[in-house]
Amino acid sequence: MLAATLTIPGGVALAYGESVAAAFLESALIVGAVGALVEVFFRTDLNGCFGRRDAFMLVAAAWLVATLVGALPYVLIKGPSFIVYGLF
Repeated sequence: MLAATLTIPGGVALAYGESVAAAFLESALIVGAVGALVEVFFRTDLNGCFGRRDAFMLVAAAWLVATLVGALPYVLIKGPSFIVYGLF
């Protein structure tokens, strides 16, 4: 899902001829490939052994991963740091 959401700004940037379109599309490919590998190699059948503590851990990890994935295009741009973009 995160890879699919990265294609939206990539497509818009591509339509407007922006130079950052490649960074968003590369990020989508990287995240999609990693997500597919994780899905293939770590798929298990839980059968009801997923408790409240596991759910909280999953949500916290998902927010952390989503934040890092959102920063990936800014890292690939190789311009100013992604922290600079957030300050202005």
